Amino acid sequence: MNLKHFKSKSIQKYYQKEILSQSNNIQFSASKVKKIGFIVEDDQQKDQIVKLLKKELGLNETQIHFLIYTEYVKGEEVDRYYFSENDFGWNAALKSNYVEDFIKKDFDLLINFSDIDNLYINLVVLLSKAKFKVGKPGIDDALYQLMIACDMTQIPTFVKELKKYLHILNKL
Repeated sequence: MNLKHFKSKSIQKYYQKEILSQSNNIQFSASKVKKIGFIVEDDQQKDQIVKLLKKELGLNETQIHFLIYTEYVKGEEVDRYYFSENDFGWNAALKSNYVEDFIKKDFDLLINFSDIDNLYINLVVLLSKAKFKVGKPGIDDALYQLMIACDMTQIPTFVKELKKYLHILNKL
């Protein structure tokens, strides 16, 4: 076994401990959506998502922040909007300032557009200070206050459903 495996196990252990402690403290915020953060796996989806969120929710680009997950490739230079497993140390210690800033932002809404169960994406969602979190069911239901069962490749459908439920919850 290598150190990468042990590091991953320490992060998994930290995640399990945190998810249990936070599941008892879930609070619902009635605040309106003014600032959105979203996590996506595909860089090409980012522009489409920003465009749809602006159009459907009536936001401007300064109100929308994003983080893109990518697989770590040694020696490859990545933009600050990207994060990978390499941005986390032992026991989920953050190495990236951008990821740390993203987590600390007080979003009114955080959306996980990921279609897969990824420990590092789940950890960012878990640690985020967002007031309301939206994701897809079946990934880790304890992370989200709202789950929309929709194929993540159908982004327009997902955003329309999101808008519908945000209206119902009086968040728009």
